[in-house]
Amino acid sequence: MLKDKAKVSHINFAKVPDSNGDGLCTVEIEDKRGLRRNVYVSFKALNKKRLYALKQNLKKGDIVTARDIVKKEVFLNENRGNYPSEIEDVIGKVIKKDVNAGAVFTNDMIEDNYVIKKNEIINVVAQSKRLSVQTKGRAEEKGRIGDTIRVKNMTSQKEILGKVTGSGVVNVDM
Repeated sequence: MLKDKAKVSHINFAKVPDSNGDGLCTVEIEDKRGLRRNVYVSFKALNKKRLYALKQNLKKGDIVTARDIVKKEVFLNENRGNYPSEIEDVIGKVIKKDVNAGAVFTNDMIEDNYVIKKNEIINVVAQSKRLSVQTKGRAEEKGRIGDTIRVKNMTSQKEILGKVTGSGVVNVDM
């Protein structure tokens, strides 16, 4: 530790920060008498990151809305992490387990909002300008609105592709 005021004349990185942000540098200082010396200084590089936290308690199965989220600016000692990078990566997702207010969102606690579950019996709709045909089908995979999924027609047992347009509804081309 320096007792007197010293002038820093040069800094060299002896060890660049590793994945944990730990680094080491040599600092050349000059004291008031003009004497120069090198000292080793360890340091930690931190990254500023925007995280998203809950304003209120949410239960398993709840859908996250913008009203549920508060932004937090924090410094982390690592750049990677299991945190959603954008608010759009959180809004509209489903909570996987009960979460208390103040908890920071991680990708492990949320999942996409699937409106169709695998093996669910759904309505299959085929329509044109003049005709609309509807039948029952079994979803062969889960799907979000806008996804194209495989559906087995319950009458013919044929597998078809359709676009998820709502909860329990898949549209197919005629």
